[in-house]
Order: sequence, then C-alpha cells, then structure tokens
Amino acid sequence: FEAICAKFNRLLHKLQETLAKFAFPLSSCEGFGKRDEKKNPHNPPDRGPTLSEDHEAAGKLIPNSRRSRRAFRRVTRLVKSARRNQRVSILRVERHRKRIRVGALRSSNDSTRGLPDGFGDYRDKLLVVEYESGDRIPTWQTLFNQGYKYILDISPPGTGKSYDSGRVTPELFGVQQLIYLSDQHRNPTVETLGQENGWLDLEARHGGLTRVSTNGGTRLQRSVTGDIPSVTANCSRNKVLNTLRDKNVSGADTASLICGTCILREPCINSDGPGYGYLNQRRNTLGSPLLRAHPDSLPDPEDFPLDDVLLIWDEPSQNFQVKNSITVTFADLQQTISALMPYPELFCAVQPLLTALLPLLDGSVNLGRHGMGHMEVAERLPSVSGVSVGAITQVLMPQLGFLNTTSDYGVDLADLPRELRKKFSEHDGAIASQAKEQVVKQWLAPLVRVLQGGSGCVQVTRRGLMLSVPALRHRGMAAAARGNVFLDGTLSREDLALKLGCSLEDICVVRQKIPATPNLEIIQVGDVGRLGMQRGGDQMKRTGALSRYFREDDASTRLLDFKNFEADGAWWRDSRGVNDFLSVKTLVLIGTPCRNLFDLGAEFAIVSGRFAADDDPEFKAFVHRSVLSEIHQAIGRLRAHRRLDESLRVVLVSNVEMDIPVRQVAAKDLTIEAAGKVERAKIAIEG
Repeated sequence: FEAICAKFNRLLHKLQETLAKFAFPLSSCEGFGKRDEKKNPHNPPDRGPTLSEDHEAAGKLIPNSRRSRRAFRRVTRLVKSARRNQRVSILRVERHRKRIRVGALRSSNDSTRGLPDGFGDYRDKLLVVEYESGDRIPTWQTLFNQGYKYILDISPPGTGKSYDSGRVTPELFGVQQLIYLSDQHRNPTVETLGQENGWLDLEARHGGLTRVSTNGGTRLQRSVTGDIPSVTANCSRNKVLNTLRDKNVSGADTASLICGTCILREPCINSDGPGYGYLNQRRNTLGSPLLRAHPDSLPDPEDFPLDDVLLIWDEPSQNFQVKNSITVTFADLQQTISALMPYPELFCAVQPLLTALLPLLDGSVNLGRHGMGHMEVAERLPSVSGVSVGAITQVLMPQLGFLNTTSDYGVDLADLPRELRKKFSEHDGAIASQAKEQVVKQWLAPLVRVLQGGSGCVQVTRRGLMLSVPALRHRGMAAAARGNVFLDGTLSREDLALKLGCSLEDICVVRQKIPATPNLEIIQVGDVGRLGMQRGGDQMKRTGALSRYFREDDASTRLLDFKNFEADGAWWRDSRGVNDFLSVKTLVLIGTPCRNLFDLGAEFAIVSGRFAADDDPEFKAFVHRSVLSEIHQAIGRLRAHRRLDESLRVVLVSNVEMDIPVRQVAAKDLTIEAAGKVERAKIAIEG
C-alpha cells in the first residue's frame, strides 16, 4: 500500500512540474525550500511571504467562524506534512490559501451591512474589507504581503487616502520605489505628498506653466495663448511634439526622436533655463524613491523596470486610460489619398473604403445632432477583408526627414556640434508647419484593423471620423509593477477589472469605516431637466434664479457646473481630488455630469469586447455608474464626516435618478423666479 501511494505521489509531482512549465502559479509562493539569507528576510523580491506568515496575516482578517477554523486546521496540517516530507503540492496549498482569502473577504462583508446609503452598490455587489481609521497602511501591507497585486481602496472622499499615501515609504512594502500617479501631480492637495516630505515631481514637457487662483489657493496649469507663464518652458520643441501626437505618430514624445537634433540638447541635459531643462529634470527626478508623476510621463516598462515598484493610482476612473482616440478630418482623408496614389495596387484595394468615407467627411451626409454610431458606420462601409494592414503601415510610415536636415549629405544632424546644428535647424514653429504638411496622420491602418474585427470603435460626428483603439500602456504598467493601489471612492470593482483586463478575484476591495453624517442634507431639484451642455433659454433663467436664491440664503454657497457656464468650479476638474470647498456650507451641483456618450460607448466597446446598442441594459448601467460616481465625488468635497458640528447641504439641480436618499424639492417651492413657464402662468392667473 505504501509503495502504491509513493508511486502515485511521484506521478502527481511530475504532472505538477510539467504544468508549471505552461502556467504561472497562482501567487508568488515557490514552495518550502530554505530561505536565501542574502535576500531581504522581510519581503524577498522573487517570492511572497511563507505560508505561515500568510496565515498569520490572514488571521487578522478572519473572524472566529467554524469555516475559517476548519480551513486553518487543514492548511496547518499541510504545512506540518510539508516540513516532515520536505515537499508539498503547490497547487493544493494555493487552493487553500485562496479559500482563506475569500473566506476573509466574505466574513468581513457582514460588517458592510452598516455602510452609508450612498454606497449601496458596493454593499450588494462587492466583498469589501473594512478597516478602522488609522489602519489604512497596515491593511494595504497585509493584503500586499498576501499576494494581492491590485488593491482598490473605495474609502469615501475626505477620509485621507491621499494623505496616507504620502506617509507610505518603500521600506514598509519592501520595494525600491513608490510612484504616486495623478493628473494633478504638480498640485498635491496634501502636505504629506509635498517635496518637503521627500516626494519629487516628474515634470513633463511643457511650453510654460501659469499659476491660477482657486477657491483654496493657487494651482499650476499649462499656459495657453495670452498667459504670462509663472514657470518658463522646459522644452523648445512643444509645437512639433504636439503636431506629431496629433498625427498619431508612434514614439512622438521620445527623446530619441525629439531631442537628438535639438540645438539646446547639451544645456537641457545639464541645467535648466528658458526653453530647456526637461532632460535634466527627468534625469535628477526619475530615480527618486518617492515620485509623483502623470501616468503618461513614466517611461515604458521595458526601459524602466517596475518589478520592484509600488504604483499608487489617484482617481483611476479618470486617470487610467484604456483607449486612444484619433480624429480624422476631410483634410486628413485627402492627404492619405494623395499619399496612396503612387501605389496603384494598394490604392485599388482601399479605394472602395476611401470612397465610402468621402460623403461622411465632406458634409454631404446629414449626420444629425448626435452623429453616427459604430454599427451604422460599419454598415455604410464596404468589406476590407482582403486589405493588408501591414502594407498600409509600411506605405504610410511617417517621413521625418525634416527633423534631420543634413541626412541628404550623409551626416546625421544629431552628430554635429551644437554650433553647426544651429545653422541647419529650424525654429519650433517652422518645424511644426512642415510636420503638419508632410506627415500623414496614422489612421487608415488602425481603421482597417477595427473593420476586420479587431478591438476598437468607429463613429462619425460633425468633428469628423472618431476612431477609438485600445491603449494598453497603463494596463501594461500596472501588470509590470510589483503592486498597485487604486484610490477611488466611487469606482466599482467590475469597472476596474474591465480596465485591467483581469478577473474580479484578482482585485481586493477595501474601505475605511466612517461615521454617519446626519449633518449633511442632500436636496434634489429635478423639475428643471437634465441640464447637459445644451440648455434652453428658460433653463438658463431658472438655474440663474436658483443660484441667486442659494447665494442670498448662504454667503458661503459655491456652484459647480460645466466649465462653459460661469460657476465657482467645473465638473471633473474641481469635483475630484481637490480640497477647495472645505469652508463651504452649501454646494450647488448644476447639471448631469455625463461624458460624451460616443466616448463612453467607445470605452465600453474596448473593455467589454462588444458594441452596445442604445437600449443595451449593461451599457446603460455603465453610463449611469459613470454619472453617479462624479456626483458622489462632488458631494464628498464638503468632507461632511469631518464637520459633524456644522449643518451642511448639497443641492443637486438635475433629474438624474440617484442611488441615495435625497429630499425632492420643486424649483418653484424655493423661489418663484425658478418656476417653469406653465407654472409661472398658473401662478399669475391664480394671483
């Protein structure tokens, strides 16, 4: 009997060894060999914590239930058996480790029944680990040590997610570098993320930065025409760079393409000054153990390894991009046709497609108010099954000889001394003009790839042909990093999994317990309409009356609206990640913060792999979650749970269906001036 058992045990391990060659283990566990003393004893870079350490960490999250005790005893027996026999089935241990993690999450979900009403979605659909105030960093550490690569912290706005992120150090997680990724990396909202606390900012190329006033202080933003920059430009080739980006040229912003022939390359590498300094700033900053950056500013993981880096993503619903949008105009179509005419065979293959696109872009076809969606456009376009994407890419490859003006003489401009480069180089504006005229926008190959069944989406609006294709850079960064912490109080685990392209089980969702906020009243004025970007004269009059009413009632009142309308803040820009409304007692939210439906449809098509019809319930839910997340973020700007001794109110002027209890009020009950036309007529007759 023992011989038979030994024989089958050997066969089992041979099978496991064979499977290991084709698939990675479920976590970083590598067995129970002796620990290499030369490696970090706290968190070795090439393996996760030992099983006993994993149980000890998991035990902090598992309540004293019969299921957890039984699972714990089972794994303990495996550990003891492994120590006796000096070997153990990795797959069996991983299976029980996963049961412990799932059991911990399910058990902790019992406590989420007391969550505030504003987060009902998470209570019903997610398994959430809750932690007490002050335990955020230890909770992240525990989950990180358990092998979770993706941790989503959905603590409500104002609970200190950014503040605690600034208190994290590489030593706490056993990594070499921490990178805080945000589109507001220049303007940290908490002092813990400031330079005085060791966090350095990775600056991008810019043509100057202007300091503007906000409700809570000042903010640096890119200068536009007419601004007087507070910070001088750090790159003298911004115009040509923006032109190449607009042309969808791959690697347009890389130093090898832009900096090699620049006349200011040498001073840019070694110092800062007006029009140069980008390379020097990047060299001095990129190696900092604590780094703030925009997600697009980080180098490619192949050039800048992230295997020993912890990424902290601020507002990933906004900053984690999964698609790239290309706008194709009638001029771009003409330029492409001209570039293809010298190649008769290829031109004949794509001519039916180009012919079908002409009336869509020259104004011959009535596109209606909202344009055409993917399915309607695809029906109008002919089949391209026989067209070679590789041939199109090769023929339309960007010709960037204008950047290297001495190449015709057999000399590379980048190899010449600086003084000689000056004689052969043009100014930034002149080079940008040449790029606009000579470089063909790279849109035809991606369009053919999408029409042949590849991932992407195509729409036609009055702006032109809108082509959306997958952008895998951020997803690749997250996959290459040692670990990721996502900070977003209103992002669901389902949406994050779609962005990452992973399963729901790979994401651990946590949140901080917060007290109830009876001091906050939420009022909804829903009879004024949706109030999008297009508003009628009567709607403008009624919203103006409501604004005056609340300003007269409370001098601290602030308005949040779309940036096209006069207000104290704008949706998306000031409704997330800012602390500008900490002294406000009445915050009026005007309008429904819904992104462009074509843009949402393109993102849904890319992350889900299918195109949504107008009545698709999943797409409707996707859009509704996007709207509600912005509204919840805006409500959180008041930090009501920190101001329990103050009476606060949020007024939502929109007819959107909310997922939290609100007090419905008619506009006329607040002020007669905000009544509708029919209501005003009735009031006048009755009076």
